[in-house]
Amino acid sequence: MKKAILISLIAVLFISACGKKEDNSSKRKAFGARNVKETALVVMVEDVKLRDLDKFIRATGRLQGINDVNLISKVSGTVVEKYKGLGDWVEKDEAIGRIDNAEYQNQLDQANAALLAAEASLDMAKINMNASNELYKNQQISESEYLQSKSNLKNAQAQYDGAKANVNIRKRALDNSMFVAPISGYIAELNLEIGDQVNQGAVVAGIVNSEKMMLKTGISESDIKYVKKNDPVSIEVNHKKLVGKVTGVGIRPATGSNNYPVEITFDNKDKTLFPGMVVESNILAKTFKNVIFTSIDNLREKYDTNYVYIINDENRAETRVVELGEQVSNYIIIKSGLNIGDRLVTDGIDSLSENSLVKARNGFQSK
Repeated sequence: MKKAILISLIAVLFISACGKKEDNSSKRKAFGARNVKETALVVMVEDVKLRDLDKFIRATGRLQGINDVNLISKVSGTVVEKYKGLGDWVEKDEAIGRIDNAEYQNQLDQANAALLAAEASLDMAKINMNASNELYKNQQISESEYLQSKSNLKNAQAQYDGAKANVNIRKRALDNSMFVAPISGYIAELNLEIGDQVNQGAVVAGIVNSEKMMLKTGISESDIKYVKKNDPVSIEVNHKKLVGKVTGVGIRPATGSNNYPVEITFDNKDKTLFPGMVVESNILAKTFKNVIFTSIDNLREKYDTNYVYIINDENRAETRVVELGEQVSNYIIIKSGLNIGDRLVTDGIDSLSENSLVKARNGFQSK
């Protein structure tokens, strides 16, 4: 009996000790759980939605006037008059200056006198020929005399034609002593000073019509397929955006180059642009309508698989495998893997792993 009571007492004490040990263990676990707190990582996100993405092709070149010509002297002489200055606007066929043309005027006067004499000789030869015709029909002159009259007429006609041609030459020389603009435009270069000697073949002036400007540039083989006539083109000059259009597209590379020639025209009535400026243009080649896209910097790759991070409703990071479409500049079209309304991580990506707790802040859209 005493032995049974002793065994029962030992059992009660063992159970009591186990209970206290278990309670202390639970308390330690609970205390440890309170001290291990998960830290939320701060990331920037953007809301996924459908947007338009413009594809621009950049091209650099030097601007030139829509018309840009050099006025070349066709005669020699001394400059005696100057009507225009550098930078002046000149209309087509308006005189810029002239050389001393007294000698050319004398030569023209002599040529006109010679023409009058040749014309008189021709008239006389025609009269003689008409008379010879009648006399020859009536057998009043010999065949030899008839042929002589006919020959005289031909010679008189030749002398008249030569005299007339000489008048045209002298008149042209006199006209060329006056330097006349072949196009309307601004005088961009002027090599005329009163008293200077101008030689035949010398450049007298450069005239540029800069009311319209042309950019001649080249487009690579990979981009030329996107460019077509009338595509809008933008450039920025002095913090001002100007818009033009493609007016010409070459169908083969330019000689000595791998690029295809492209011509772009801009209106320049406010004189913002100047010939010789080097500008970078952006050709709007294509617009992708209603697509999902993001910066390529938001992509990650593992085992040839592309993925991004999104943030779920529990503010935890999830990886999403995405199928990529065309790259446009620094953006990439997402063909599948993202849904409208997803919160896509755009900054803080490298600190994330699957199921990371985050504190998401909305940043700027990628475009």
